[in-house]
Amino acid sequence: MMYVTYDSKIGWDYRRYFSYIESVRDSMSDALYKFASSIENYDLTNKNSLHDSWLEEVSIVEDSGIQRGRSVRITANYLGAFHDRRIIIRYAGVEEYEIMMTRERRGSRVAHRDVLVHEVRVADAGVFQHEILFSSGSTFVVAFRDFEHRIESV
Repeated sequence: MMYVTYDSKIGWDYRRYFSYIESVRDSMSDALYKFASSIENYDLTNKNSLHDSWLEEVSIVEDSGIQRGRSVRITANYLGAFHDRRIIIRYAGVEEYEIMMTRERRGSRVAHRDVLVHEVRVADAGVFQHEILFSSGSTFVVAFRDFEHRIESV
């Protein structure tokens, strides 16, 4: 994480992150800004938060088209922390991604465990990054051009 920091007295500190998001607001689409700036997407007690959600599925699709060339899109589905909704994030125009699963240190067979923290950043002109850190230490980072976020009831 570049802007979200951990403080031993208060836990995860988003103050620097939310200031950063405001500073780059004009470079983001409305949908991306709404997601990145909404406290409910980070709040430990909000049912729409990614915090404590479980990654259920990642789909990577490489589209090919004669006129537009090849492009990659990724859809990630999370079971919400209260297990009553799915949080679906779709990244289009993907330029780079990395999914790194660490060996579980706690003896559990759960691979990624809960989403611990995440942040959105500007990577380059018109390109953004979403970095997600799981409680196991695993990470999921996507660099993308277009973004969609929706919530569905289970």
